[in-house]
Amino acid sequence: MIKHKQQLMNKRRHVDKAIDTISRAEAMIRNKSQADSDHVLSLLWHYQHEEEGVQWFTEHFSNESLDKMLMSHHSRKEQREAEQKISRHEPSV
Repeated sequence: MIKHKQQLMNKRRHVDKAIDTISRAEAMIRNKSQADSDHVLSLLWHYQHEEEGVQWFTEHFSNESLDKMLMSHHSRKEQREAEQKISRHEPSV
């Protein structure tokens, strides 16, 4: 029973990640006047493989640098807002 529960929890994480990926891509498309299919596919691939990238950064950068790059000290909402600013090429404040 414990193994089955663990499998279901893993599936939930996978579904949650897929939903988050789609939501983030939709937000990027909404904020861009024109989004070509290559750009959208690139975003989707990036979001789906984000955890692998974080693992690589963890192995190659200090914790301090990693926190700054990943905005770990910011809320998820603040991270998404920064992401949207970057996608619109807005200067940071």
